[in-house]
Amino acid sequence: MHRAVLSVFTISALTAGLLAATGTAGAAPRAPGAGDRLDVYVGELSAGQVSEVVDLGIDRHELKLTPVAGEDGAKAQVRVEAIMSKAQANQLRREGVEMETKLVEGGQTVAQRATTLAAEGFEVWSMYGGPGGLKEQYEQLAAKNPGSPSW
Repeated sequence: MHRAVLSVFTISALTAGLLAATGTAGAAPRAPGAGDRLDVYVGELSAGQVSEVVDLGIDRHELKLTPVAGEDGAKAQVRVEAIMSKAQANQLRREGVEMETKLVEGGQTVAQRATTLAAEGFEVWSMYGGPGGLKEQYEQLAAKNPGSPSW
């Protein structure tokens, strides 16, 4: 029981330390090149490796961090999930940070699955601006409800 409590405390402390150590924002993001689409990448990383991901320009608030339970004496790591381009993942790989594309249903990457769903007619995204966009919908809703608060 004592070991379990100590392990949970250690993992929690590591996660808090990772968040504090990586700063509030990374460097200016590097735009993906032509044809280099974004996808979801995952890996089990150390604190220093998480900092390298942030150094690519990926905001630490956009990282999904999950503690990884290790054996006694093993260096603590976290499972990291981040959206990045293939070029960014390759840059990390050259620096010794292994991030692989996340696979979902049918062994597809997240981007492949979203493309398949879109081709089947599933509309995932809504525009904010432009005709029929969310802004226009909000304005119409506000006009129909004049007593509602205005932000």
